[in-house]
Amino acid sequence: MTPIRSLDALPRVRLRELPIALEPGTARLFLFDLDDPLWQRKPGPLDPAELDRAARFHFERDARRYRASHAALRWVLAHHVGEPADALRFSAGAFGKPSLEGEHGWHFNLSHSGGLGLIGLCRGAPIGVDAEWMRPLDDRPALVRAHFSDAECAQFEHLSPELQQDAFFAAWSQKEAVMKADGRGLSIDPRTLDVTIDPRAPAHFVCKEPISSTPWSLWSTRWPDGAWLAAAVAHPSVRFIAHLLVEP
Repeated sequence: MTPIRSLDALPRVRLRELPIALEPGTARLFLFDLDDPLWQRKPGPLDPAELDRAARFHFERDARRYRASHAALRWVLAHHVGEPADALRFSAGAFGKPSLEGEHGWHFNLSHSGGLGLIGLCRGAPIGVDAEWMRPLDDRPALVRAHFSDAECAQFEHLSPELQQDAFFAAWSQKEAVMKADGRGLSIDPRTLDVTIDPRAPAHFVCKEPISSTPWSLWSTRWPDGAWLAAAVAHPSVRFIAHLLVEP
């Protein structure tokens, strides 16, 4: 896994500058700062259900981030689908994963952690993304046993204590991305998924039941300030292109 050493390492893009077409076997990843005043100033094209959800947050900061992340998702999809952002309609699968209504072939996923947002987009294959800010975990050994397979636990124990914090969040973000791409989310036992444990190694996923045996593509990186990001696509040999989204 190659960490993002600096935000300057990512190409900064405005949606209007991006080509609408996406080459086969390519996934676009959009990272953005939910606390940037830009996202607060621009009114979001949210529907009544999204506005109602935002109104139920206890803290205004969380409501603001929710509105910004869902508005950004609508702008990204509108740019690629060719419809107005406020005209997009979503439906939820049996396990709650949203999809865009209509025959267009676009697959997407959204994750946000703290003030960091991440959107994944591709055509023809499901995609899942996850962002996880690292934080102290007093019960980390119990969490490892609860969410990692026996083989993963053994690998984790062989890592130095200095690497274990990164290892936990790197591996968990990969598992989350795969489960979200699959569409069943946390109804899947994460211990049935084997991912890369060593945060210094390339991201890799071993397909096991109940996940499809179709080869997967996995992307993982460390954000400069201490978050792990991951994306998974149920298709082999996908090329991931990451952008820093600075303006709708």
